[in-house]
Amino acid sequence: MFLSQGKSYKIIIDGKTIEDDFLLIEIMNIQSIGPRWKIAPNADCADGYLDLVYITSAQKPILIQYLKSLAQGKILVFPFKCTRIQKVTIIPLFNLHTIGHIDDQLIEIQPATELNISITKSYFKFLV
Repeated sequence: MFLSQGKSYKIIIDGKTIEDDFLLIEIMNIQSIGPRWKIAPNADCADGYLDLVYITSAQKPILIQYLKSLAQGKILVFPFKCTRIQKVTIIPLFNLHTIGHIDDQLIEIQPATELNISITKSYFKFLV
C-alpha cells in the first residue's frame, strides 16, 4: 500500500457515482480487519447494512501517518469515511486484471467486471 498509486474504479451507491483512484475499497459487515485496524466502527452484522470504506490515492499521506501511529502502539479513530449501504456496484476502470478478496479468499477481478454487492436481510435465523 505504501508503494501503490491506487487503481481507478467507479463506485455506484444509491444512484451516486464516485470515480477515483483508490488504494482501498472494503465492504464490511464487521468492525475490523485484523485485531487493530477498526475501519468500520459502527458495523453490525445483524443490522441489515454493509459498511463501505474507501481510501483514495489523494488520501495516501493520511493513511501512511495513521498506519505509522498504529505501529507505534497508538490507539486512533479511523480517519476515513465509512458509509452504511445496502447495495453497491464496483467497476474497475483499468485494463489489467487484479486480485481482490472476499472474506479470506482471493479472487481475480477482470477488467470492466461489475461487482454487485448487496445485503440479504434475515438470511440466518438464530434461536436462543
